[in-house]
Amino acid sequence: MELQRDQEENSAESAAGEIFEEELEGRGDLEGSSKEWVILNTDGSCYDPAFKNVCSSCGWIIRDVYGKVRTMASRKLEVSNPLASEAYGLYYGLVEAKGLGVERLLVLVDSWSLEKLVRMEMIVPKDLRLVVSLFTEVMKDFLRVKIFVILRETNFPADYMAKRGARGYTKEVILQDPMTHLHDLGRDDMQGKDKFRINFAQERSEPQPQQQMPGRVGGR
Repeated sequence: MELQRDQEENSAESAAGEIFEEELEGRGDLEGSSKEWVILNTDGSCYDPAFKNVCSSCGWIIRDVYGKVRTMASRKLEVSNPLASEAYGLYYGLVEAKGLGVERLLVLVDSWSLEKLVRMEMIVPKDLRLVVSLFTEVMKDFLRVKIFVILRETNFPADYMAKRGARGYTKEVILQDPMTHLHDLGRDDMQGKDKFRINFAQERSEPQPQQQMPGRVGGR
């Protein structure tokens, strides 16, 4: 049984490694062994700014070359600019990767504007100067950081985490099965299968005043 389990784990790692190589295809030389790189997916979420209290958040997922999730988290924000929520997702993801001792980081985002912001290929808006200075400073602590834009559909796990952050969840996430593949993660959890037993700790914050719905005419 143990031999069979080891063979299954090795097979899973090999398959995940192939997935990683496919993700890197066409992205240039990453310098050094692919095993030395860690992948960071980030995303931001910003709801209707017409509301008095803008509901914005960000999420990030850090995994190794075999697809093994090292950490995944979400955070509620107080920004009204969608690009700002994306930028803060990058910043907090970088901070977490730094805390894990990562030296070579491959950042995957689904926003061309964020990539241009990182590469300093656009004028930084006034309301983004703070967060840009924050993630620029953190990037200096890595040996190497590369950023690429991927399809939004491919980045759905990070988007999923970002939307969870808007509902009041924190970065405290417990993974019972660290070999989980991200493509099954969001799908199974959203379908209620709870296949990977993911526990999200609710954010401890002061209760927000609830808006009263207008009464219905001719009914209860």
